[in-house]
Amino acid sequence: MSEHIISYTVLRIREGGLGRYKQLAEEIVRLVEAKNPRMIALSLVINEAGTEARSVQVHPDSESFEFHMGLAASQMQEAMDYIEVLEFEVLGTPTDSLRAKFEAFDEPQRYWPLFAGFARSPTS
Repeated sequence: MSEHIISYTVLRIREGGLGRYKQLAEEIVRLVEAKNPRMIALSLVINEAGTEARSVQVHPDSESFEFHMGLAASQMQEAMDYIEVLEFEVLGTPTDSLRAKFEAFDEPQRYWPLFAGFARSPTS
């Protein structure tokens, strides 16, 4: 049985990169909201100094996460010119396919397998 997957990413915004990073992040949000209705939540926050950001994604399963990665691939690739991933954590147990995609990136990663919990589908 597939389980919900949550990612938590800590980012450093490169000097001079805040403006373009914000534009790309807003593009990603619009794209994903319109084209990935299965994604439960996507939240991006930036500290007041504009030097660090956090991303939280909540997916109903690994398949939704993989679809998201393909959908926003070009924007995410460009965003890497303006940010550095300091930490990437996955809460839940991704499929082997999704974990392989995560591990293809050269960034610090930690995995936290779900041992108890549940997820409700949004009713909006």
